[in-house]
Amino acid sequence: MTNRTTAAVEPKRFYTPQEVGRLLGVSATTVMTRIHEGALPAVRVSDRIYRIPVPAFERFVSVDAKPEFEIRYRRVKRVRRLGEAIVPAEELARA
Repeated sequence: MTNRTTAAVEPKRFYTPQEVGRLLGVSATTVMTRIHEGALPAVRVSDRIYRIPVPAFERFVSVDAKPEFEIRYRRVKRVRRLGEAIVPAEELARA
């Protein structure tokens, strides 16, 4: 007969999306979005249940986050008015 209080506690192998959200300070919906985008690996247990392996989560938080887009500034010479036709550069050069 084993005593439950003296049994060794196994380390956790998987997180739920709610647990990952709590650890990251975001909602479970955001975690699910990252899973569906492929940014956060997860195991699909059933149609609606996902589990995130602990090593996959640790890799996810340890990687330097790179922006998904690049911010570029450019000077706009002229803003077209609504409905104004776009004139090709060749026609402007001839005028």
